[in-house]
Amino acid sequence: MNVVTIRQPQMTLGVFERMNISPYAAEEGMEGIRKIFYFQPDLVILNVDLPHLNGINISKILQLLGIDIPVIFTADSQNHRARCEAFKNYIGYLLHTEIDEKLEEIVLNHANGNSQIKVDYEHNYSLREWCNMYSISGRKRILLIEDDEEIREILLAILSYSNNYEL
Repeated sequence: MNVVTIRQPQMTLGVFERMNISPYAAEEGMEGIRKIFYFQPDLVILNVDLPHLNGINISKILQLLGIDIPVIFTADSQNHRARCEAFKNYIGYLLHTEIDEKLEEIVLNHANGNSQIKVDYEHNYSLREWCNMYSISGRKRILLIEDDEEIREILLAILSYSNNYEL
């Protein structure tokens, strides 16, 4: 089983070690998205409490791209539980204090086919589909993924002054 974890406490990695699973660990959201695309895991563990690109935003990006992958959300509090449960790829929500006792059970339930969510990386957008992704405002939506901070700032400055695009 391939698993990607994004900014998880050490106990999460310990649970996977006990299960003889070596997850691909990412320390921040963009690195996690890259690992999801590269390794095409069977399961993703997302941290809701990250700044900027948190687990909820990553799950939205995956849905936007048409990637169905089971997700377990982790957090410090129950504040985001309802928002996380609304995602169609949701299979669990754990507080960081519950990871050691409950993560293995959720992962095993998924591995045994009890989660009802099948991994799907098959959909490829055509150029026409990408060009027709409009928001309610009628402006084109853009998902900006850029590692170089200077280039990212330049692109954001150019696009944010335009009435044609929504970032």
